[in-house]
Amino acid sequence: MDRDKRICEIEKFVVRNKIVTVSEIAKHLHISESTVRRDVEIMASKELVIQRHGSITSSNFKGQGFESFDRRKEENLEEKRAIGRCVANFLKDNDVIFMEGGTTQLEIARCITEKNITVITVDLNIAMMLAASASVTTIVLGGCIWAGTYLLVGDMVEMNIKNMHFTYYLSSPGAIMQDGRLIYHNIQLSSIRTQGMALAEQVVIAADSSKFGKSGFFSNGYLQDVDVLISDEVPEAYRELMPERGRILIAE
Repeated sequence: MDRDKRICEIEKFVVRNKIVTVSEIAKHLHISESTVRRDVEIMASKELVIQRHGSITSSNFKGQGFESFDRRKEENLEEKRAIGRCVANFLKDNDVIFMEGGTTQLEIARCITEKNITVITVDLNIAMMLAASASVTTIVLGGCIWAGTYLLVGDMVEMNIKNMHFTYYLSSPGAIMQDGRLIYHNIQLSSIRTQGMALAEQVVIAADSSKFGKSGFFSNGYLQDVDVLISDEVPEAYRELMPERGRILIAE
């Protein structure tokens, strides 16, 4: 099992059990305690978990995730709203889109309530935003609520997504590195994201310009794999990383 997979499994175990020890993780994953300690140190440095007096808890335990989400909702809000309007103009009748969630996509959801489309999501915020729409068909993939967040995760989600097909997979990474890597601050959705992108006709990245040049921990793909990039501004260096078939839409 490689490190990224181990860290994903460790985070699932911590979220499920609330408070765990190194020895419990090692026993669960059948790996050495020294390996667990190294992985947990990395996770703690990225604020995925909290180490305290020999115990390990999720950084989302007791609602820290909600506080982070509410704070991030207000960051670059005008840019996110512009992206929402741009996505709404981009979508056509009868499109089927997967929205994986986050604060940018919440603003997108506000802008697409009049569209004649189908939205599939694991984000309860997005589902509630679209619930009153008479024209949007909203499908929520069943799963377990990831403690401290509005997201549904787990084996049930991964099972339900397997037989689906999307016109667009809509993703909003937390950072886009200089080499084009798409960086995400959670790894719980990694498997769902990988499956969803493969099941879509096109992958659409919607991210405000503050995300360019930032670094992070966990990557899912590259700009070279993206079909459509939507942002309020795209630096020239990142334009060059897009594939020849790719489109760039500037949100205004």
